[in-house]
Formats: sequence, structure tokens, C-alpha cells
Amino acid sequence: MKTEKNVFKFIRIVFVFCAILVFGIALSGCNDSDSDDDGTNTDETTAWYIDADGDGYGNPNTSLEAEKQPDGYIADNTDCDDSNAGIHPGATEICGDSIDQDCDGSDLICDTTVYYKDSDIDGYSDGTTREASVQPDDYYESGDLTSTSGDCDDADANVNPGAAEACDDGIDNDCNGEIDCTDNACADDASCNENNDNETILSYKIVDTAQSVFYDNNSTLMSPPAEGDTFYGQDANYTGSQPSYTDNGDGTITDNNTGLMWQKTPGDKMTYDEAVSGAGSLNFAGYDDWRLPTIKELYSLILFSGMDPSGMQGDDTSGLVPFIDTNYFDFEYGDTSAGERIIDSQWATSSEYVNTTMGGNQTMFGVNFADGRIKGYPTGNKTYFVIYVRGNTAYGINDFSENKDATVTDNSTGLMWMQQDSGYFAIGDDNDGALSWEQALEWSENLEYAGHSDWRLPNAKELQSIVDYTRSPVTTDSAAIDPVFSTSVIIDEGGNANYPFYWTSTTHANTRNGAAAAYVAFGEALGWMQSRQDNYTLMDVHGAGAQRSDPKIGDPADYPYGRGPQGDVIRIYNYVRCVRDMNNDTNPTQPDDIDTARVSGGYMLLAPLQSITTYLVDTYESIVHSWQSNYTPGNAAYLLKDGSLLRTGKVSNGNRFASTGGAGGIVEKLDWNSNVTWHFGYATDDSCLHHDVEELPDGNILMVAWDYKTDAEAEAAGRNPSLLADGELWPDKIIEVDPNTNNIVWEWHAWDHLIQHYDEIKLNYGTVADHPELIDINYVSNPRGVADWNHTNSVDYNEALDQIMISVHGFNELWVIDHSTTIDEAASHTGGTYGKGGDILYRWGNPTAYGAQGEQEFFGQHDVQWIAADTPGAGNILLFNNGQGRPEGNYSTVDEIVPDINPDGSYPITAGQAFGPSSLQWIYAAPSPADFYGQNISGTQRLPNGNTLICEGPDGYIFEITADGSIVWTYQNTDSRSVFKVYKYPYDYSGLFQL
Repeated sequence: MKTEKNVFKFIRIVFVFCAILVFGIALSGCNDSDSDDDGTNTDETTAWYIDADGDGYGNPNTSLEAEKQPDGYIADNTDCDDSNAGIHPGATEICGDSIDQDCDGSDLICDTTVYYKDSDIDGYSDGTTREASVQPDDYYESGDLTSTSGDCDDADANVNPGAAEACDDGIDNDCNGEIDCTDNACADDASCNENNDNETILSYKIVDTAQSVFYDNNSTLMSPPAEGDTFYGQDANYTGSQPSYTDNGDGTITDNNTGLMWQKTPGDKMTYDEAVSGAGSLNFAGYDDWRLPTIKELYSLILFSGMDPSGMQGDDTSGLVPFIDTNYFDFEYGDTSAGERIIDSQWATSSEYVNTTMGGNQTMFGVNFADGRIKGYPTGNKTYFVIYVRGNTAYGINDFSENKDATVTDNSTGLMWMQQDSGYFAIGDDNDGALSWEQALEWSENLEYAGHSDWRLPNAKELQSIVDYTRSPVTTDSAAIDPVFSTSVIIDEGGNANYPFYWTSTTHANTRNGAAAAYVAFGEALGWMQSRQDNYTLMDVHGAGAQRSDPKIGDPADYPYGRGPQGDVIRIYNYVRCVRDMNNDTNPTQPDDIDTARVSGGYMLLAPLQSITTYLVDTYESIVHSWQSNYTPGNAAYLLKDGSLLRTGKVSNGNRFASTGGAGGIVEKLDWNSNVTWHFGYATDDSCLHHDVEELPDGNILMVAWDYKTDAEAEAAGRNPSLLADGELWPDKIIEVDPNTNNIVWEWHAWDHLIQHYDEIKLNYGTVADHPELIDINYVSNPRGVADWNHTNSVDYNEALDQIMISVHGFNELWVIDHSTTIDEAASHTGGTYGKGGDILYRWGNPTAYGAQGEQEFFGQHDVQWIAADTPGAGNILLFNNGQGRPEGNYSTVDEIVPDINPDGSYPITAGQAFGPSSLQWIYAAPSPADFYGQNISGTQRLPNGNTLICEGPDGYIFEITADGSIVWTYQNTDSRSVFKVYKYPYDYSGLFQL
């Protein structure tokens, strides 16, 4: 205890000493001594400012107080940008760069000049200007140019308003809006003689919309987007036949583009019946052949330089711009003093809707030149403005030609159209073809299709020109377009089958912004009509063929009951049908690797392995049709003669086989519109379809499947246990299914045809070399002996021989078996046409697999097949030899062999020797072999003209070669790349009848 007290006493002494010491130090700061050793007793401080950029000027926003100047700090505090040494009060100001170099609070204003673009240096500008203090490249002062506007192709010095019109080149050389024989300059040209077979005279022109302002998703753009920029491809980027009228001075106006003559003044409004009857009795300006215009005729007058005043309050229209040229036509907005809205300037046409709108109204289509739209209006007592028209009775009548390359030409207008729409390309956020306006512009501008790359998103007047107003979903069970076109089917907001809205490149501007773009409804133009009880009913409010507008961006869910007085449904994501000028036939997308003189004509079918879409591709690398499935492939797909798509599918139901390469589980048939017409499932823990199928002449389907065996079963059959690394074995089998009943009507099992020389007390014991017709259960190409033992990856059928051939990847061989057997015979060693039951009739590629002498030729091969009849090499065997594990290095080849075969279809063989032939008939390898290598999947096909189609599967690279190995066509798949194999069908193939 005494010791503890001494310790505590010592601690107290130390504590007191330390407290005195600290307290004394603290007090030292309050005396008059020089505590900081600066030689003074004042301790005064100064504000110092950081100079981070080292330009001698400090940042006023970052300082500290100190008696001595800290490193990196200075007394100045006038720098306005301390991150840039070139910006400070002493810097020299540069004008016009929007930067305040000298920190005086403003940028120096430069003296600028307006320069005009003349890229082709022909003295003519297209009117594009740039204001700058220094002359930009490709821009010139007005005094240096012949004309500051009017050049319709500023990339071609031979095209400008001063050039002479060439009458047979399909180009508007003199930029007057007239091409070749339609130009008065060519009236006497021999190439335009009416008997000239090469004459190209259009029945009528689609007059340009006159939209010259550029827009983004919301507002105007300060400068035009250039090619490759976002929003390039919109209406104002393309200059068509500009509006041109002549006032005849007698109350009539002639449209110099269309040849139509119009009344100048609509006069008082009248009912539809009055408008129809009025034409018959009209004698005006010396003419008595006036008629009420069709919707296409009247719409030819619309100009999208107007602005939509919908929703505008008040009655002041002085700042508004209508959608018609008021320099020539008299125009009135709605009479607000009479209770009308400003937008009530609807003009009548003779085009009646073949269905009804608003739940039963008889309807005619009219144009509203106040808000810039087409809609269906009731033909009852409502009144409309009316002007009559005469001349060019062919205007608006389409003359479509199907070009057999998935395009359609309208010979009346000179426009070429995609036969398919974007829905067939599985593009867009939901892979259904629906795009936002910005996406639609980008996709159209980058489209390479049917040998052309100059496709564009059509403007509103171009797209409206192909509406067929005699058709509607209700009356013709079709979209409002000629059946020569393929049209996607959608499920509309009411859950019913319908047809899409299609984007145009035309912005539908209003008094506030340019946030909407025009679309044309080729299906019902639906709206949510609200009752007095606030109930909403979805109905066709405007008619198929209406032209409306949608927001360019946004979420359709924000408009649950549409927008506007009729609750127009808002989709925002609409479809696309691109257009190009027929006379611009330069085929710019035909690359050097397409030799059109030697490539085999037809359409290629491919089913990318990670995609639910199957495509049909033409020679010009354009997708002409596609099918949608609920499954990715498992793995093959074929187009049948009846137009059905026979397609394997991969199921993921957790069975033991599901994660193995090539696993499938289902086979289905899809009709042209992707409807499933037949389905067969075969995926359990005991059996599962994989890789390939083959349709037989009678319509039955051969399928490859795994056949599960336990380790005990495998060992009892003579399998060396050391080769059961997975503890089980999956020998292959072939089943034949009748699609009419889904019954298995024939089958063959590798398990029934085994031999082994491992254990004499087990089943199937014998000398392997003495039995080439049997399968050595202990032959493995993988030293581990994986469960997926045979890994058969293709099946083919020869009708003349009634034989089946399979590619046995695990053995590096092809096997041929007899199909003429019964099920019992197929399980035995006798019976059938060739007397051998289900034993192997012929095998080739790896003699060591059956104990024979000879070189291994195949290395993981795929797509073994007999070359089709009426094709060079018919009856020979063709395959893709992947080349994985070749002794000399990995590279692929395509191999053709001529099998040794007897006249009766049997195959000669001598025990201990290999089946013939001893060498290949033909082989394709790359000039540098390692440049061509598909380590797995892949396929090939001999084509009718003798070429060979080759699919390098892992990379999705496909090419066509001639017999001498010259490449005449290539294709790179971009949808998930990897492709199991492809197949090309000639133009006259019966399954293509719907193209």
C-alpha cells in the first residue's frame, strides 16, 4: 500500500509540472516579446492570393492571411481565370472567340464579314452563310461569286444555275427544278423524243415542302447539320423541286411543277355536298373542267415553312405563317368572332375515307392550311374552304414497279422506295423497328440497301404520295398502301392489330418550338375521345392516311389519353420507310468485293446465334425480310419450299444438356409473318435436341439429339472408366418426327452399334479394325472423354440413295447410315436396302477412329452435305473443315470429296483399310492459310453457278468464291456476329414467292 501511495504522489507532481509548463507557454503569446522571431514585435499580417497558373496575377477567391509571403501566393488579386496563364489583366484580348482574355468583363467585338459557301468553286453558292472575322475554308465574299444562292449541288462544279441542262443524265444540271426531259431546255433534244425507249418523263413531281429551317429535338439549329452530324438528313438538308407558281391574272394560279391550275380564292365556306356539286356547274376564267381536288392534289400545295398556332389564345394572327403560299393564294384563319378557333381553316377534297371515323361518321380527307395537317372530316353540315382545280388528271396516281431487289419504284414520281419497312430490320430500343425521330434520321442516312447508300427519310409530301386512300385496316384488312409494299403489323393502344405511323424528315413547327415532326398514319389514326363523364374511348378519329405530328422525344406513357382535341395517340417511336431518287443510280454501296458478273443471284438466310431474329439478305447486303422468334437458335434454320421458316430453338429449362454447345430443345415452323404454325419440344434430362435438322421430301423432320447414359451403363457397354470424366455419356441419336402428329416415326441410336477392345467380359467386345461399320466406344478426340461424346453437328439426307449423313465432330468423321430400315432394323446389324441395318455404311475423315491406316483429314468439321442435284459436283460431299488441331497449325478449309460408291449405292471396304477416296477432290484454303480460320460452328454450300458460299461462323464473316478461289462477294453479320451456318436460295426458289 505504501508503494502505491508513492506512485500516486509522483504522478501528481508530474501533472502539476506539465500544467505549469503549458500554461507558461500559452502566456508567452500575450507578452511584448518577439514570439515569431521576425525581428519585430508587431505580428501584423497581410492577405496573399494564390497564383495557380503562374502568370503573376492572383485569384481573388482563394487567399490566406500571413506576415510573410507564402510560396505560390502573391499580393495581386485581379486574375479572372487562375487556371489559364494566357488570361489575366495584362493579356492581349482576342476578338470574337467568346473569351475575356484581359479580364475587363467582355470579349472584344471583331469586324466580321458574311461569307457564302462554294465548296465546288464554281462561282455559285447554295445559300449557306457564315459570319466570321477570318475567311473560312470553302467560303467566299459575295463579290467573288456569280450568285450567292441557287446552287443545287455544291459538291459538283458542273451543276449550278449557269450550267447547261444535259438531257439524259438524270441530274438537274441547271438547278431550275427540272430534270432532263422535263426541262424546257431539252424540248428538242433527240433523247427526249417520245419514241425514245430510254425516255424518263415523270407524270408529276412531288413539290418540295419549302422547309429551310433546321431543327434539333426541340428548337431551331443555328447552323445546318453537315453529313455525319446529329440531325443530318432532315427536310431542309434536301432541296427538291421548289414551289413555283404563276399568277395568270384571271383569278387562277398555275403550279409550274405539277401542271395543275387552281382557283386563287376559296371564297365562303361550304358544306361537303355543296363543294362536290359546285364543281359540276363552275365556269370560271374561261374553263368549265374544274373539279374538287383529291387529297393528293390539294396536299401538293402545303408548305412546311408555316407554323402551327394550335392552342394559341386570342385572335391576333398578324405574326402567324400559314402552310400555303399567301403570295399566290388567298387564305383566312378561323373567324374567332363567329366562335371559330384560329386553326379552323380546313379545306375540302373529293377523297372520301373508305371507312368511318369518330365511331361512325362518313368522312372525307381535308387539308388544314392553318395547322399543317391532313385529317378526316365529317361530310355532314360542317363547312370548309374550297378551291377547285383543273389540268393534269394523272396527278396523284401511282405507277409502281417491283424491282425484285426489295425496292419499289413509283414511275409517276421518279422515287424509289424500300419495299420493307424498319420493322423487318429488328432495330430500335425494343428491336421492333420503332425509332425516335433522331434515330430515324440517323438510320436512314446510314442505310445501305439494295445496292444504294443514298437513302433518306422522306419528307411529308413524299411519304404522303404513296398512301392508297382506297384501302384501310377495316375495309381491306391492310394498311393504306399498295400491297406491293410489305408493312409491319403492330399491336395498338387498344390491344388490336393495326399498322404503324411512319416518320417523315419534316419538322412540324408551332409558335413556340420545333419539338414535333410530321408522320403519316398508314393504319388507323387513333385518338382517345373523352365523354362528359370523363370516360375515354379509343377510336379512329382521323382515318388511315392522315398526316399528323408526334413529339420527337419523350415517353409515350406521359400521354395516357393522347393529346389535342381528339386525344391523338402519342407514340414518339414510329416506323420508317426510306426513299431515294430513282435517277441517282450510281449504286455507291456496291463495293469492290461484289463481282456482280460472277456472284450467284439469290437471297441468303442467316440466324445469328445470340439473336431471336432470322434474316433474309440480298446480294447488295440489304435485309429484305426477317422473322421474329421467342428463342435464340439451337442452331440451324432453313427456308422451306412452302415459304415457311424451319427453325431450331434453344430452351433453358435446366436440363443436364442446356448449357452445352449446340443445345437446342425445340423445332418450330414460322409463317412469313412470324406466326408459329408448328412446334415440337424435346428437352428433358434424358434427351435433348441439338445443332441441326433436315426436312425430308414427305415433310417429316430428321433431328439430332443426345441420348443420356449413366456411368454404369457406359461401363457395362465396354467404356473405359478413365474416359468417363463427367461420370456419364451422351451418345447421339437421330429421330424422325411427323409434324402432322408430332410422333417419332423412325429413330437411329449410335448406342446400338458399338464395339470395344477394352474388356472382353463386357458387351460389344471385338477387334475394332475388323468392324469399320461399328463405333468404338473408347475412341475419344478429347483425352478427358467428355460426356458429349459424338457431338454430331449436322444431318443431311440423300433422297436418291435413301441415306442419312451426319457430321460427327467428336470423331472428326462423317458417317452415312441407311434410312430405309424400320426402327427395329435400325437398331440391328441387318435389314434395309443395304442389308446392314443401322450399322455405318460409309465413314471418312479419320481412319484411326476405326483402327485403319491413313491420314486424318478432318479436324472438328461442320456442315457435312451432299451437293444438290443440278449443281456442279452433284452427289459429291462438301463440308467446312474447321482445322482445329491440325498438326501444321490451325486453319480452315472447305473440302470436297468424291466417295467410293458402288452402282447400287453401297460402299466398298476392305477390313483394316480406310474407306476411299485416298485424297480430296477439291479444297479451298486462303492464300495464307492462317488468314482463314473458324475454330467452331461454320458452314458452306455449293451454289447453282458453281460458286461456293462459305460462312466463317465465329466472326459472322460470309463470302462467296468461284471454283478457282476468287472471292466475288462478302458479308459481315453485325447482329451478335456468330452464325452457325447460312444458306442461299436462288431468285426462283418457290419459298420466296412472298417477296
